[in-house]
Amino acid sequence: MIVVTMTFAEIYAIIIRYTLWGKGKLDYLQQEMAIKNIIFLTNVYGAYDMYQSTKYHNWNNRDLGIGYNLKLPRRHSQMKFFKYLFAVCYLLEGSLLGSVLVKSSSVSKRWVLNIGIDILLVILFLLYCRKAYNHRVQPPRFWLLPQRNFVIFPYYLAIIFSLLMAGNLFIVRLPYLYYEYDNLEAAAANGSVWNYNFSLIVISVLTVVNLYSFSKFWSISIMLFNKKFTACPGNYHAIHDPTIVMVGQASMLEGSMDVLSTATLLSLASYHLSSSVNGAIVLFSLLELFNACQCFVIQVKLSNGNEDTPLDLVKWYSYLRCLRGIIDFGAFVLRVYVWYNYGAISSVFIIKNLYNLLHTAANFSNLIGARKYIKQTLFTEYVPPYYWYDLTAKDWKNLTPLEY
Repeated sequence: MIVVTMTFAEIYAIIIRYTLWGKGKLDYLQQEMAIKNIIFLTNVYGAYDMYQSTKYHNWNNRDLGIGYNLKLPRRHSQMKFFKYLFAVCYLLEGSLLGSVLVKSSSVSKRWVLNIGIDILLVILFLLYCRKAYNHRVQPPRFWLLPQRNFVIFPYYLAIIFSLLMAGNLFIVRLPYLYYEYDNLEAAAANGSVWNYNFSLIVISVLTVVNLYSFSKFWSISIMLFNKKFTACPGNYHAIHDPTIVMVGQASMLEGSMDVLSTATLLSLASYHLSSSVNGAIVLFSLLELFNACQCFVIQVKLSNGNEDTPLDLVKWYSYLRCLRGIIDFGAFVLRVYVWYNYGAISSVFIIKNLYNLLHTAANFSNLIGARKYIKQTLFTEYVPPYYWYDLTAKDWKNLTPLEY
């Protein structure tokens, strides 16, 4: 209900900011905040889904609840949708950033080749990951060929493609974009749309879509592989769908803010800082993107059907926060330094880093407290799951169908 109430303020802010943006009266920081308003709205459906689940016990229902008998597609369809959405958005972001670099760089052939590598990686991803959800026990094919099915879920595929695709899209391109600021601004002065501001907007919007679709693809693939779809507080071998929605949505919203934080750090190129400070800004831009990747991967971790009790949620969220806290502290110090010495204001994201540090401390306090209680005191496995919802065994069975 709090999220729904805040939505009205977000919509009001969206109308004002995008009206001013269309008239060319919005600076870099306000443009990023306008994108933040849009990203926040993605959390509204998660809040609505939680409200419907807890009030009406329809935690595994595909009904969208907005009339016209609209339903969510089945998980196989969702998985395919997110797979192709990621492929399209990855190529789109890579092509747009590559086009900006081709226009500004004297070695344009290098960036044309870089776009070609994007296409190759997407083709390999579609070939090697198309059957990642298929669980069967049979002698495997030759290890280098795309497999028809797997005995154990292929987490190594997710790791390999994450490193290769993120490296080619971000690690190779972002530093060069930052140091090409003057050339890109000269192009903007000549009326070119392939300018630095355009590249920051591409990074802010399409990176969030890429991370979301990639993590959703792997999350649904793991659920299909293990066939864990029910929401049973008393059953430790079942996925808590509503809980994953709540934790995953909150974490992904934080990850979206980390992506905007990256774009804001890159916007400091306009201040023409010293070479050592520029190096630190590029480094922490990439580390903030790494923070964003951690936030989006949490729902993949929660989808395996094994560690999904409240204690596990507290534990994994706290461990995630540990590494995030180190990066947030470094980014906080860097932002205060450039603000004090160069007047490079980034006050909104200084507060974001400070909030993350306080949130990290609070999560570890929760973890210490949760460890003092045995697992059965949080959700006892000796109580039938339907007891928690005041249902009969028959009602429970009818309300938790397997939605393949």
